[in-house]
Amino acid sequence: MKISLPRLIETVEPTQLVEAYSRLSPSEYVGRLAPSLGMVIEHELFNPRVIVSSEFLYADAFLSITHLDPIMDVLKIVNDGLRVVREAPIAVSLTQEMGFGKTHFLTLLWHLYAKTYDWDISSLKTTGVDLDKLASTGYTRRIAERTLVFTIDLLRLPQGLKPYEAIFETSAKILEKKIRVHGIATVEPSFIRSLGMFRPLEAANSLVAKLSELRKSIPILVLVDELHGGVSGIAEGASSERIRSLTNVILFLKDLIEASRGRVPLVFIYASARQDVDRWSKTSEILPKICPDEESRIAVSLLVEAVDELNDRIMRLKPGMLKPLKVEDVVSILALRLLRFKARKSDILPAIHKALRERFEEFLGEEGIEFLEKKLMDFYPFSPSYEFLIFKFIHPTFGADLPKSQHIRDLLKVTASVISRLEKERWGECSLIGIAHVKPEDFAYSMDERLAGEWIRIYRACEMVSQKIADKDIRELMQAMLSICLLYTSPSPRD
Repeated sequence: MKISLPRLIETVEPTQLVEAYSRLSPSEYVGRLAPSLGMVIEHELFNPRVIVSSEFLYADAFLSITHLDPIMDVLKIVNDGLRVVREAPIAVSLTQEMGFGKTHFLTLLWHLYAKTYDWDISSLKTTGVDLDKLASTGYTRRIAERTLVFTIDLLRLPQGLKPYEAIFETSAKILEKKIRVHGIATVEPSFIRSLGMFRPLEAANSLVAKLSELRKSIPILVLVDELHGGVSGIAEGASSERIRSLTNVILFLKDLIEASRGRVPLVFIYASARQDVDRWSKTSEILPKICPDEESRIAVSLLVEAVDELNDRIMRLKPGMLKPLKVEDVVSILALRLLRFKARKSDILPAIHKALRERFEEFLGEEGIEFLEKKLMDFYPFSPSYEFLIFKFIHPTFGADLPKSQHIRDLLKVTASVISRLEKERWGECSLIGIAHVKPEDFAYSMDERLAGEWIRIYRACEMVSQKIADKDIRELMQAMLSICLLYTSPSPRD
């Protein structure tokens, strides 16, 4: 009697996020499938009625869905940079394409450094968070509690606040909550608010002078999300007053970098989608020339100059960057969000390896079986074939098969759709989640519209033919093969 492969129903169960993600359209990703730093800040400090998925709001939930391996090095750079005064501050530049985890990393730092008043280490011990791995990056709770955080999302400001007001008001509100819980006397929140009445250079110098007077070092962490996207949006359509307010934010950040040198620990981190960086580089010189009046032209010109100066300061610091994601990292991200193991993988895999050897060793040989076993260690409960789907989504969008892809975000949505369908239909029959379970509607929205309709029409015609096969086993095999062919033949605009 052959050894049976463990079924998915025996080893894993879908998380509550599966159904939620599977129903989302790409326009609904931000705040629900992917964090929005601005929405998180607004919900926490200004308006709790702003709707944000709970896994982004609370440290225990957020860390439980965060795969630390690909961000360990840059997290260590941040933690070390906040520990001691340096001749030059530390900078981190996050400029990958949309959907590669930039805002997720900023939100992680929000929880680790801004929102320390809402959690402690003991609260994480029951959530599966790898505290040893976190500690190995140099994260120190004592330093985090003392850290002064300035954070702003330039695409999502708190309602009613201009950019220069927002950056100081947000920092003051964080500080108030920290003082209330930790009782650490640093600077008064009223002092932080008062900085908004000064010119940027004076505000930066006053802040650093105040912190330098304290007996214990107070680190500064600056988190800026959607830098170039926000700057472009405001420069192209906002009032001159709002443009000047944003210019003051940029100048304050630039002056703060300079003022902190050798005086206070400072880490500056900004995130911009690569598409927004490229767009700004192409349009920044043109924008002042197309302004409707002289006042707007001057305001936009000064904003462009300020952004250039800030970028120059950052580049001089030789900023750190996130590592490119490996396929194995993506598998871990999918599993953390969408699946909950009923037992440890190390306890599940031996039974799978044994069954595979019995069934396929004669065809694959020892070398082939060992290769498959190794792949399953990284991929389970996904089939190693899922690597092809992952590669299609994490490959750069320019000229690729999925020009509208949001990369990891889309992979989460597609995989959630696959898991949701499997749970309803075949969770008790299948042993692995593979590309044979993917349907065209799962990701056709990320393709070129001109080609997607015709591609799906051809797929449906083939599917109708396969459904006429009388033998159930052969019919299901043909339908699985059709799904696999679907992925390998998805057209690109180049074809």
